[in-house]
Amino acid sequence: MSLEPDLFVSSGRSDAEACQILNGIFTEAARKRVADIHLRDDGHSLDVRFRLPGGELWTYTTLSMEVARQVDTKIRARSKMAFNERQAAMDGRMSLKVDGGRVDVRVSLTPGVGGTQLIVNRLLMQSNAEKKLSDVRMTPAVRQTFHQLIREPNGLFVVTGPTGSGKTTTLYAVLNELNNGKNNIITIENPVEYRVKGLHQIDVCGGLTFAQALRAVLRQDPDVILVGEIRDSETAHVAIDAAITGHLVLSTLHANTAAEAVTRFIELGVDPMTLGAALRGVSAQRLISTVRPDCPKRPPTEAQVAWLANHGIRPDNGTEYPHIENRQDFNGFSPVMELVITDRAFQQVMNQGAQKMVNSAAGQPQFEGLAQAGERMAAMGHTTLEEVMRVVSSIDAVKIVTKRIGEMAVSRGHLSRHTLWAMLDERATALLDAGITATPPSEGKLLVERGYCTREQVVDMIGYTWGAQNIMENIIRTDDARFTYQDLLGKWTPGENSLFELAYRAGLCDFGGISQYVNI
Repeated sequence: MSLEPDLFVSSGRSDAEACQILNGIFTEAARKRVADIHLRDDGHSLDVRFRLPGGELWTYTTLSMEVARQVDTKIRARSKMAFNERQAAMDGRMSLKVDGGRVDVRVSLTPGVGGTQLIVNRLLMQSNAEKKLSDVRMTPAVRQTFHQLIREPNGLFVVTGPTGSGKTTTLYAVLNELNNGKNNIITIENPVEYRVKGLHQIDVCGGLTFAQALRAVLRQDPDVILVGEIRDSETAHVAIDAAITGHLVLSTLHANTAAEAVTRFIELGVDPMTLGAALRGVSAQRLISTVRPDCPKRPPTEAQVAWLANHGIRPDNGTEYPHIENRQDFNGFSPVMELVITDRAFQQVMNQGAQKMVNSAAGQPQFEGLAQAGERMAAMGHTTLEEVMRVVSSIDAVKIVTKRIGEMAVSRGHLSRHTLWAMLDERATALLDAGITATPPSEGKLLVERGYCTREQVVDMIGYTWGAQNIMENIIRTDDARFTYQDLLGKWTPGENSLFELAYRAGLCDFGGISQYVNI
């Protein structure tokens, strides 16, 4: 059996130039980690454009129509498309080798008016199939939470985001953590993008649906199931059932945010209580271009300050962000993530809209909204604020009013954001090293131990956080007090006013009584 050549091979002088050009295009694209190569024939020339993961298209080169015809022939031959079919859309696949690594290419061709056509080549770097969670950039708190979630014996974990946001790469990094020879791991995809040893991988095609394949898989004693995408009610219900009946189910869903993913499930007919019992967590992500460490920085513009305020972000005075003039000066890309755990508090608001869900999640130690996570990357010098604004929609902005203790301490000037980030990253890293069963020290305890705040200041700040409810519920003892307390909850906005102060003014407690119930 003959082996396929690494790249395009000329059959004579007539196509030698086209092969040389194609090999240069695909080699350069692979080295630049390009996501898509667009070959757009407009009847006069062939525009070759690259798209970096999560980025915009930019023109790489323009070819003459004479070369374009040979390029078309070579791509059709390599991806096994018909040469004489010029009126129908077609899909194909080919494999290339660049610098010793394999690049699988999904090819999509559509005809246009007047004999024009567009060929889009999706590059799938097989090196992505080998990544583990340690290879994916994320904050230590998010990484620790990922490890906690994937070690659950059952339940559903969903990654959301637009096409090209790295969802599949993230889920395969999870699978590689679990692929230890002790788990029966089965994937159901359309198509299978990465081939991984140790997994049983099913390509959904023809008349087979995700739901039908998933039902069949449930009879094969799986431990972990990856469902490529939940796109309809039937698949959603079968996936939920699988998660409840003792399987760890991983999947993707098209939604802009983690909260919208929950809403999408409810729109697909899943009962919120059943969803709460099955769903362990949701991650929403985007791919964002990164910069060199020596990239010049500048203060935010007025428009950027307004954008930050719209997302409830207040940078420290003097904060500067990297800035570049040319998109081609970016030197890589990284996911930016918001990760939600569906804990008991979150489950209680899952059918009450995005605002309630986001502000419930904001009390979780790993949670940052996409805008907050992106701005943090920019403030730490990893990307530009322009890039964050490009990938995070302002239309979807939900103002986060809930604050954790550390965020309250920053707003009161006890420490800077960078100091807080470093402290919490250190805590999450220590927790990950110690194992997921370890109990982390609270933010309040860390602030007191490191001398940033007094105990009294921490107690006062807790009144502005969701943690105030747990303390007040221990203090309230009589039916009359509970009635008054429920009225106070309607007037309380975490992050903006203090539940302790409201309770004190209503005569429900004194500050000394509150302090004795606070464990720091």
